[in-house]
Parts: sequence; structure tokens; C-alpha cells
Amino acid sequence: MIFATALSAHCLLITIASSSQQKIEPPTAVKYSFTRNFKDVQSSRWIKLLNNYVCTFSEGLGFRDAYFTNNGEFKGVGQFVTFDMLPSIVQNTINTNYRNLEILELYQYDCSENGFSFYAVLRNEKKELILNMTPDGQIVYCKKSKVGSNTNGLSDIAKNF
Repeated sequence: MIFATALSAHCLLITIASSSQQKIEPPTAVKYSFTRNFKDVQSSRWIKLLNNYVCTFSEGLGFRDAYFTNNGEFKGVGQFVTFDMLPSIVQNTINTNYRNLEILELYQYDCSENGFSFYAVLRNEKKELILNMTPDGQIVYCKKSKVGSNTNGLSDIAKNF
């Protein structure tokens, strides 16, 4: 669970890494695992996230993120989603419990060990919440912070990994 939480937090880190224009070359085992798990897909960008690698690639109409350990173990795949792409029970959890908060980011992560989970970054003028929810709408993680307290959305989770 900690691995899934930390890795899906990479969302904002990708922006930071890409702005520095550093070219990351993953180990051979990681590249091999990527091509084995995602046939006929060209990788578009690699980043190193703590002791792991994330490849953002184009597939179909959107971009997806594939997560790997340093030794090439495939951990899961994620993508940004829109509210209407969430399961209705997850939509209901957000609408019922957090109706006064604006949705900033929604991310779906399919972990090879734990299955699907959903992440939401929500904010109003006073606070920001980062939620991790199961497909049945249960909240398994919630981080609260005050707006203006140097929060960075999902990338804050990665600091604790």
C-alpha cells in the first residue's frame, strides 16, 4: 500500500523532472520489463522517483504511467482521469463528503499487488486534502493540510516514502 501511495504521487514530480530536461536512462532490467509488459508502445519519458522508475507513455487517446522497481519488477500502471470516469460509488463518496471542495486532480492506479485505487486532490480556500479511495468508495488514506502551507498535491506523499 505504501508503495502504491508513494508511486502514484509522482504526478507533480514528472512536471518538475521534465522542466529540468534531464534525460533518464533506466537500467536494462527496467527497460526489458517495460517492453515485456507493454508491447508495441514507445516510451515517451522516464523519471526516477526515489528508488523506482516511472515511464510516461502514450497509449490510445491518452498518457499512462508505468511503475517499476530498480530491478525491473512491474508494480502497476496509472493515469489521470476525469470525474465521470470514476466508479459511481467513488463519485458518490466525493460528492457526499467533500462537496465544498474543488477537485484539482484525479488519478487511477492499478497496482499489480493490490488492484485498483483512486487518488483525489481536493481544495477549498482553507484546506487541501489528498485522498486514496478503493473502488467501493472507502477512504484508506487522507492527508490534510492548510492551503498555503507549501503543499504540492500528490507529490507530498512521495516525500514520506
